[in-house]
Amino acid sequence: MIKYFRDSVSKLSLVLVLIVSTSCTDIDDNLGGDLIPPVDRLKISTETISDGFNIKSIQTDSMLADNAESYYLGSSVFPRMGKIDASFVTQVAKGTLPEEGEFEDGVVADSAYVILSTNGFSGIKDYKLTVNVYELNKPLPYPKETSYYTNFPIKEYINENPDYTKTFKNAGATYIKVDPKYVQKYLDATKAQNDDRDIFIKDFPGYYFEANTAYGLGVLYNINTTRSGIKIYYHKPAEPEKKLSYNITFSHIYTDEASRQKVLLNEGFSFYKRDYSFIDPTYNFDPNSTSKSYVMGLDGYITELTIPEEEIKRIKDKANNTESGYISILKAELTIPIGDDSANAMNDYINPLVLYFDYQEYKYMPSYNVYNQGEIGGILNRVKKEYVMNITTYIQQLLSGKIDNYKLQVAPNATSSFTYKSSELVNTKERPIKLVVTYGISE
Repeated sequence: MIKYFRDSVSKLSLVLVLIVSTSCTDIDDNLGGDLIPPVDRLKISTETISDGFNIKSIQTDSMLADNAESYYLGSSVFPRMGKIDASFVTQVAKGTLPEEGEFEDGVVADSAYVILSTNGFSGIKDYKLTVNVYELNKPLPYPKETSYYTNFPIKEYINENPDYTKTFKNAGATYIKVDPKYVQKYLDATKAQNDDRDIFIKDFPGYYFEANTAYGLGVLYNINTTRSGIKIYYHKPAEPEKKLSYNITFSHIYTDEASRQKVLLNEGFSFYKRDYSFIDPTYNFDPNSTSKSYVMGLDGYITELTIPEEEIKRIKDKANNTESGYISILKAELTIPIGDDSANAMNDYINPLVLYFDYQEYKYMPSYNVYNQGEIGGILNRVKKEYVMNITTYIQQLLSGKIDNYKLQVAPNATSSFTYKSSELVNTKERPIKLVVTYGISE
């Protein structure tokens, strides 16, 4: 079970939704029998429910960080989300070795660089960001045994003072020159160390990058881990004039060509701190409101949405009052209005949203990425300023009694880019949340 995030109210943990179904419209169930009657014997009805929905914002104290595809470093202020500080930790992996699996004795490191590549930023252009670099003094807990959250106690894994300090300016590759003696160990690694990943990451734990976040304004970089790592220039004892190079790679996610599945190469993740006092007061931020709620990336807010239980039971009673007792949910669409500020930010990489059920794994609820327009995802209507989400299977299971929890969670998609973005959800008399249920009852 993969935990996703924790909230500071209930302290329950969520797990990432598994996308195992591309459409829910053909999944039927029944009440009072084992067989579904033919469609031509069903009386089809459609009901729109717009009363009884409740939304509230829940502040999270941490989020699952090690399944994200984006990593961040720096500090920046966002008018609708406050000040966000981000740091980054990564394990390392060996590069391409000689056929023997290790370098020959006497190989000497001449110079070395820690390379941190960035491919985007938010904040002030040309801002000079000072970054402290720490070499981990002990390995991270092995990923098979734990999941890493954004509030991971990284200070327990580094020394008091940084090993190097560097000033970043603009996106691109930043080279941090290091003393060759720090990286000689990679050239001296034995074949046994290089052949066993568990041994390698234990003996060579990795690095932690911490930005100077003392000031309110600044820059937040998107780390390109596929182009980041350590570059070592060395020579063999018999050929001192011939300069060779060796690359140590950082954590990154790549797509396996054979399976087309995404694979995590080593562990790496970002940490976040947020200061809501920097939110623009004209935004009217109100996490206690019952007419609007928030979904903020990183370790911000999620929205808890309560489905009106009495309305669902009313539909169920219609089936119970027939002779057959059969009901088939053909489609159930949930429409959630979004605030004007969210709508205006649509083209600025608004954070994709994902639905969760009961803070735990729910295998038959699709993941609703707002960029998708097909059956596998929710639809973002930019004109009407609303999300439309298919929750057919969830409603079917409520009616059949397989589940009895009327709360859903709307959270940011932690695996997407720009996970620090925010959405504002609305539920007012003028713009209510709606559930349109199309169902058939056998007469």
